[in-house]
Order: sequence, then C-alpha cells, then structure tokens
Amino acid sequence: MSGHRAVSRRTFAIAGSLAVCALITGRIWQVNANAYRIPVIRHKMGEWVELDGTFLTFNGEHTEGYSLRVDQAEVISYNEYMRRYALEPAEVLHENEEKYDSACVPCLTITMKNDNNSDGYFHMFGALLTCVKPVNWYRVNMDMLEETERAYKGKGNGIADISLRPDTEYTLHVPFLQPNYDPVIPRIFEWRVSNLPVRHVIDIVAE
Repeated sequence: MSGHRAVSRRTFAIAGSLAVCALITGRIWQVNANAYRIPVIRHKMGEWVELDGTFLTFNGEHTEGYSLRVDQAEVISYNEYMRRYALEPAEVLHENEEKYDSACVPCLTITMKNDNNSDGYFHMFGALLTCVKPVNWYRVNMDMLEETERAYKGKGNGIADISLRPDTEYTLHVPFLQPNYDPVIPRIFEWRVSNLPVRHVIDIVAE
C-alpha cells in the first residue's frame, strides 16, 4: 500500500513538473508571438530605394526625400580603386605590396538623390555590407572614400555621413574593406541601408 502511495506521489510530481514546463513554454511562445518584428523590404540592384524617414543609427538622420540606387557592384584591389577614383592617385598608391593588389575591396557604384530635404543625410558608416556565404561583414572604408571626394579630402577624419543639396543627384564609388586585406571570394552580398522603423536591404551580386 505504501508503495502505491509512493508511486502516486511520484506520478503527481512528474505531472506537476510537466504542467509547469508547459506553462513556461506557452508563455515564451506568447511573448515571441507578440514581440515586435521589424519589417524587412528587399530590393534589387538598379532599383531606387526610398529611405523616406527610415534610419540606420539615429532618428535624427531625417532621410525624408532621400533615395539611393546601386548601379554596379564589383570586387577590385585597393590600388585599382585608387587608380580609378582617387583625386591624386600617386599620393595613395602602394606599389609592389601584394596585399594592395589583391581583390579585397567590394566597390558599389551608387546614385543618391535628395528631393527637397535641407537637413537630412545618409549615415554611410552605419550601412553594413554582409557576405551571405560564408557570413562576413564589411564597413565602408571612409579614408578611401575621402580620397575620391573633393569636398572631404584633407579633412582628416573621413566621411561618416553623406548629405546632398536639395533637389540634386550624385554618384559615388563606395569602397568596403576589412583591415587584413583578405581577398573577397564569394561575390553575393546584402547591403543594409536602413534599420528602423523599416529595414531596407539591397541584394548584391558583384562582378
């Protein structure tokens, strides 16, 4: 008889534990189901992305009226980038150094336009380029970009933000680089150009 009571107590304890686990699991599911999910909108190369007040880091970016488009994507070397786009290539080329001639720079040719916004900007430094497989990420190399833009060259602190005069359009050649200058083998990327309240992501296939 005592054995029967012991089995009953064990059965009751196990059932109680399972009920508690079920309650916890149900609560976790409910929290996850009700959690806020950031809408993600994917875009193709050649498509205009209207930022329309979305931002990467600060809601003070005021991107209303700003839009951008990726016209071309390729992977080139540091030296090739500087030969093509630097204002004074001779000052920044690294001849006879192997790492500067490796295909280590994903370069996006982008066009931006500003429709009647006098105080907004695009936070270029916050726009991450992610390699899909294997997963790897790249930031814009602001020092390289500075060498191509007369308005910023010589300022000494690179370019973190890009702002355009109202009702203008401009094309940039945006370099991404990791510190170790490793060659970029996979050529499929995602470029995140806003985070909140909507995440705009451009799918990139580089030449």
